Amino acid sequence: MGYAYRLTQKAGQPDKKLARHLLKGTEPAIQAMSGMGKSFSMYIRVTPHIMGLLAELREKPPVPLADPGGDKTALPFAGTAEMTLDASASTIPAGLRATYHWDFGDGQKADGKVVKHAYAKAGKHLATLTVSTSDGDSDTQPFTVSVPPLWLVTADKKAVALIEAESIVEQGGGKVESPERVACSGKMITKWAAAGQWVEWKITAPADGRYLLAFKYCTADDDTRRTISLDGAPAGELAFPKTGGFSTNQDNWRHLALGGDEKPTLLP
Repeated sequence: MGYAYRLTQKAGQPDKKLARHLLKGTEPAIQAMSGMGKSFSMYIRVTPHIMGLLAELREKPPVPLADPGGDKTALPFAGTAEMTLDASASTIPAGLRATYHWDFGDGQKADGKVVKHAYAKAGKHLATLTVSTSDGDSDTQPFTVSVPPLWLVTADKKAVALIEAESIVEQGGGKVESPERVACSGKMITKWAAAGQWVEWKITAPADGRYLLAFKYCTADDDTRRTISLDGAPAGELAFPKTGGFSTNQDNWRHLALGGDEKPTLLP
């Protein structure tokens, strides 16, 4: 049995899924389709002479395909909460005009191929990009925008004192280990859970002023707490919410400020 597919200018949603896979995918195969009330999976073996047809298809795409460039994450220490979103990777049929509409997932919207947006709240936002062409066709692609705590995003890296966990000055009541883990800028410290165990670091502030103290951490435990001291004086206790693991096989890192992410404590 053989199958033939034709992508038309007025393609329906199933064709859009196929078009996205053929035009954007690395493998020219149909992964899943549905029809006549049933869902089924099928794979197409592509012979070498078909590759020329794929090249022509990708050079002259018949349907618009929205492409926001994948999921987005606001960068720590960017100095601003404003992000740039770019739809330039979208596919537009030759000879047609296109408009671009963004729904940021926080109640705000904008039009344009390249737009800027600042999220007022941290968290994950489900956004969409809709590309419409002058012949009345359109395509919508959802994507997720992850926004770390705003204090982390808006911090100026030039005004931040970064201390690697393994640069310990002194420790007592036990001995930590410093293995390498996924997405570590240096090494992490672990085996820091014994009663009375303590670890000390030296921090040099870039300039006089008030600072917030923040930690990059990961944990699979439900109740992780540490007492923080500054120059020997108690500065508070910090509870570290579970992140899902210890970054052994994947990135489980999170950031947390002393006093909490909503109202971090400013230290003198």
